[in-house]
Amino acid sequence: MQEAKKIKIITFRITADEYAQIENAASASGNEPNIWCRDVALTYSTSDEMITIDDRLIYTEIGCLRFLLGFGFKLLFRDADEASAWAKAREYADTRADEIFTQLLSRRMPD
Repeated sequence: MQEAKKIKIITFRITADEYAQIENAASASGNEPNIWCRDVALTYSTSDEMITIDDRLIYTEIGCLRFLLGFGFKLLFRDADEASAWAKAREYADTRADEIFTQLLSRRMPD
């Protein structure tokens, strides 16, 4: 497949410290700063993909862990009362995920 010809240029000024940050991030991803900036800009601007690749990987890992933990607890709680309590706790977490996130974040953020 032939790649579309790139004919537009975007430029912007940054400080030496900002360049160092970009250079470090680009290096960590195996790219040069210009390529890294283009990739980040295109990733964030694509209408159907509003999360980064790293965010997707983290979310996928969390999803897999959640599934495995839930499945494991189902196996452990074979008693009806324990299973019911587990189902209520899971429902609470599902319906209040934003609240739980905000509480956890507030505990870790300096005042």
